[in-house]
Amino acid sequence: MGSTFTLGAICATWLMSIGVFWPLAVLIGVALGCVVGLLNAFIIQRLTVPPIITTLGTFYFVAGAVVLFTGGQDIQPLPAGFDAFGQGSVLHVPNLIIYGVIIGVIYHFVLQRSRFGFNVKAVGGGLNAANANGISAKRTNLWIYLGAGGIAAVAGILFASQTGSGQLGAGGASVTLTATSAVLIGGTSLFGGVGSIGGTALGALLFATINNGLAIANVPALYSSMIIGAILVIAVALDAYRRRRSLLKFRS
Repeated sequence: MGSTFTLGAICATWLMSIGVFWPLAVLIGVALGCVVGLLNAFIIQRLTVPPIITTLGTFYFVAGAVVLFTGGQDIQPLPAGFDAFGQGSVLHVPNLIIYGVIIGVIYHFVLQRSRFGFNVKAVGGGLNAANANGISAKRTNLWIYLGAGGIAAVAGILFASQTGSGQLGAGGASVTLTATSAVLIGGTSLFGGVGSIGGTALGALLFATINNGLAIANVPALYSSMIIGAILVIAVALDAYRRRRSLLKFRS
């Protein structure tokens, strides 16, 4: 997620810097994020490489490719219209908040109200069981990885719009860790089959509150990473504990 975040932003901002109309540049940046998702799906499903190894490998590959392409330089300035896209507000509500709510609502209804959302939970709960019930796990996973790559690129592009530059230092391991932690602390099971968009949003708000509080208190950024890492471990431990209790209740 972290390197695709950076890739989407750098692709879109570089295209803007050479004169491409910024809405078209944004679409191409998002499409490139989707390509990374498809690449992950291909490696996992066709080459049977475990997902954790695949995504870790593409994380480093994409991050290195972005640095090589840009020569290690951030991209700025950007078109005024693109900057306003992320820096503006409606009735004193920042545009980024509005975009986040819209995307969250759409994904909530997809996950909770659509057949595809049911298939996602079923595949997360167990590949063999999903296939036995007529759900194509490979097709579902393909769309999941495609969507994950696209939405990561969207996040990176919105960050570039907010800051007014395509930054190589944005994204990376910190974004990957924070996103994973927000999902897990929001109630999504690391073992699959359980999760919600609302819980993830609350997890993201928790980490935003922690980071803002530490910044206001002038606490070094290193401590923020330590806290996020500790919360991640605690969240996974609690998830494993809940699953063990549920299994014991089921057996009894």
